[in-house]
Amino acid sequence: MFVLSITFIAGYVLLTAAVMYVNTTVLRLGDPKFGGGGFELYWPLWMAFYSPVVIAALAAVWWSGLTGLRSLGLAGLMLAVILVVFEVSLLFDIHWSVLLIEWVVLAIVFFSLARAWSG
Repeated sequence: MFVLSITFIAGYVLLTAAVMYVNTTVLRLGDPKFGGGGFELYWPLWMAFYSPVVIAALAAVWWSGLTGLRSLGLAGLMLAVILVVFEVSLLFDIHWSVLLIEWVVLAIVFFSLARAWSG
């Protein structure tokens, strides 16, 4: 589980960096006062905003009791869901209240997925 957790977190950090880089430098999303970039500001902030969801995903994988490729598949699915929600939330520039609701819903989804995946 330790190796899976480290791999999951590393994948999360690298993939959120890639998504945010594309959003800020290629698509030019973000606040104009930061110029063409904003990556240095937005990436750490948004990555930190979704850290509770990452913790919930890892807890759900641990709670499922799965090992090997099944736990890796479940973690990969959860990481994909996190990245999709991350991108949609960024594109719609959601408010804090929506973000908090999102965290709760994602945690429920992850534990439900873990239960279904292990059953």
